[in-house]
Amino acid sequence: MAKAALLFDIDDTLYDQVIPFGAAYERAFPDIFGQGPSAEELFAARSRHSEHSFRKALGQEMTMEEMYRYRIREALAEFGYSVSDWEADRFQQIYEQTQRELKLSPVMEEILTYCKNNGVLLGVISNGPGAHQREKAKTLGLGRYMEKDHVIVSGDVGFVKPDVRIFRLAEKRLGLNPADTWYAGDSFANDIVGAAQAGWHTIWLNRRQKTAPACGPAGAVRPEVTAADEDMLLAWLRQKKWD
Repeated sequence: MAKAALLFDIDDTLYDQVIPFGAAYERAFPDIFGQGPSAEELFAARSRHSEHSFRKALGQEMTMEEMYRYRIREALAEFGYSVSDWEADRFQQIYEQTQRELKLSPVMEEILTYCKNNGVLLGVISNGPGAHQREKAKTLGLGRYMEKDHVIVSGDVGFVKPDVRIFRLAEKRLGLNPADTWYAGDSFANDIVGAAQAGWHTIWLNRRQKTAPACGPAGAVRPEVTAADEDMLLAWLRQKKWD
């Protein structure tokens, strides 16, 4: 019999992505960091360009290296700064280094420990290159809370959120019942819409205070729970009755 389950996205859900991004920004572009946009502002700009370029990379319209260059170059251009390919590549190298220093916050550790201690099955569904995302999972120490094969990455399986097939694959692999399964993520389009279409319960961890779409297919979707930060998510988990 399937039991209650909670699956997570990785980036900007299990950890605050601005922390390693900001460290890389300061190391790679110290002059811009001192007088240009804040790490939060630049991260938001890069995120806008990341989704578009990631889809193009999946469609082999650009390489992963070109995608990495594109998203930081276009983000900086929004604030009037121009960088070379070499500088963009160097930023990516430093960013990957800071991602190897990832840690779960004390609150996120408490969230995962609470779930595990209360018999909630834990897992991950993440978009991105397989080896890269699995390395993040390892660095974050997710093995303390879930089985290794409970970490599902789009680059390994060929389906990308919000494609419902990646959620169905998770159901099969983890033995999930959609009616008893929750999904927590930061991306409304990928995480909330995708999980809702799969018939899962949804938690929007909205760290950046984004606005939910008001129209189009996504406009008809509303998360069942919205948490502005990890503390709010933990408070909700503690008051929920897990069967």
